[in-house]
Amino acid sequence: MRRSGKINIGCILMAAALVVAGVAAYKIIPVRVRAAEVKEAVKRAAESAATNERFKNENVVATILEAAHDNNLPVNERQIKIDRSTREVHVEVHYQVTADILGYKYVMHFDPYYDAPRFD
Repeated sequence: MRRSGKINIGCILMAAALVVAGVAAYKIIPVRVRAAEVKEAVKRAAESAATNERFKNENVVATILEAAHDNNLPVNERQIKIDRSTREVHVEVHYQVTADILGYKYVMHFDPYYDAPRFD
């Protein structure tokens, strides 16, 4: 028996799912890669502050803000927290990025932090 003109609904649904997954990956993966750059900047800034007393909180903030700006991520000074103790320097950043995926707003939360030990 010929099935000319009939379409398998399973194939259509699978193709639609692949399109949605592709669009989501296209929107999400670049943001995650850029966020990893900011995470690395947080680590570098915390280590610099822990090993060099002249690397003040303002320098830490500037380093992180520069990385965020270079990677087009919405980070401002109020989202950066720095705690210095005699044992370590703790740096953390809290921000979020919203991706529009076919009309759905997907909010990604990022909270990179680093505890750099001090060796005074």
